[in-house]
Amino acid sequence: LKKGEKKITEKHQDDYTKILPVYKIGDLKKETATHIYMDKAIKKGSVVIQRHSIRIRGKEYCKWIDDSYLLIGKAYFYKGDFENAIKSFNFVKNEYKKNPIQFEASLWLIRAYSEKKDFVAAEVELIELQKKRRTPKKIKKELKLVAADFYLKQENYSLALENLKEAILATKKNKKKSRLYYICGQILQEHNNFKQAAEYYKKSLKGSLNYETTFNAKMNIARFSERNEKEVE
Repeated sequence: LKKGEKKITEKHQDDYTKILPVYKIGDLKKETATHIYMDKAIKKGSVVIQRHSIRIRGKEYCKWIDDSYLLIGKAYFYKGDFENAIKSFNFVKNEYKKNPIQFEASLWLIRAYSEKKDFVAAEVELIELQKKRRTPKKIKKELKLVAADFYLKQENYSLALENLKEAILATKKNKKKSRLYYICGQILQEHNNFKQAAEYYKKSLKGSLNYETTFNAKMNIARFSERNEKEVE
């Protein structure tokens, strides 16, 4: 699963004429080259469930079964098979209500519904997870990114920006933070807030960006600088 996920991310090509997506996954329905990895993950997860599940009076005694169901759901997600992914995530969420894994399953449910463009179902899951108590800190951090992704897909830029800003505060990795800064800059640029957009582009350059993103950030900053000079004249 991790190998396939890495290849999807590496193969992804950003379109700088549009606002960049939060997750570098592209159109998963068209990404068939990594199916071999996902099929293997599904097979391995299924084998664990079939051979090692120990259920007595409705209680599961093998601690790896819930992880295997979640693994299978993720593999279906990366194959672009969102129907089966949703079934797997729903099963984990409903079957393991007393286990912290339910929160991760809910996160992936939101992502699966969003990729499927079932935004009504995605919003229901999003609101439900936001209201839940005792949500692990790790899940709360990722939820900001998932929410930003959800709102970007619907071009609800104000709420996307709000969640991106909160995600930046909770993110430690410079590479991820730089991308989020860049996306914030794009959203602000879209709304003609060039001064703030330039600030976010500058912040994105302080982290670790690839050549293309760095080039586009510098170009946008230069355009805004030239624009400001003309306005002063």
